[in-house]
Amino acid sequence: MIRIAVVDDEKYVCAQLKRSLLEYQFKYNLDFDVDLFLTCEDLYERLQSSMGYHLIFLDIEFPNMNGVDLGKKIRGRIGDIRTQIVFISAKDSYAMELFSVHPFDFIIKPVSKERLYPCISNFIKLYSNSNVFFTYTLENIKHKIAVSEIIYIQSERKKLKLITSSEEIICYHKFSDAVTNEMKNDMVVIKRGLAVNINHIVDADFETVVLSNGTRLKISDGYRNSVMDILSDKIGGS
Repeated sequence: MIRIAVVDDEKYVCAQLKRSLLEYQFKYNLDFDVDLFLTCEDLYERLQSSMGYHLIFLDIEFPNMNGVDLGKKIRGRIGDIRTQIVFISAKDSYAMELFSVHPFDFIIKPVSKERLYPCISNFIKLYSNSNVFFTYTLENIKHKIAVSEIIYIQSERKKLKLITSSEEIICYHKFSDAVTNEMKNDMVVIKRGLAVNINHIVDADFETVVLSNGTRLKISDGYRNSVMDILSDKIGGS
């Protein structure tokens, strides 16, 4: 079952989105559980007291806590980097504010099925492939680790260092093979021999990235434009 939350202070928008989601579910034989919330505070309270959601459709403009603020709380205070957030808004001027939230997509209101359904399809692909593993050898024993657990990787001569939230793993593996093959959909190179997991970036500017474990890393001059392009594509969605 895929758990989805819709957050909008207009009841008809919530109802319309839920109806479209259930139609998509029926069409493609999926299993959605859709909850509706009229305020960011209501969803924040739910997230603190119960199981979270796989996907959140989140309006930005609210009278009190707005959608960007809630997104920052989800990523920062709650520490949830896996839930995918799709912002919905009548305005298209929020791009720079959304870096720290790392959204899956951004949809301009009114939300049409022509725009919504490709977004859901892209999410389903991500959800279906979320358990991608990186295989490495350590002391002649093969190990596997979920790529989602790796915050960043660093080349150390002929070895590769994997940094997770709980440990550092050093193994024999080519950095170039990791970023072009096994981890190509998740890692972005920010300097020679150093790549970060896009899904663990909680803040970024032209010179630095801040990761989910609090690490701040500098982006080398030669990589800044490509890093910004990748992050912009991630924020802008399809």
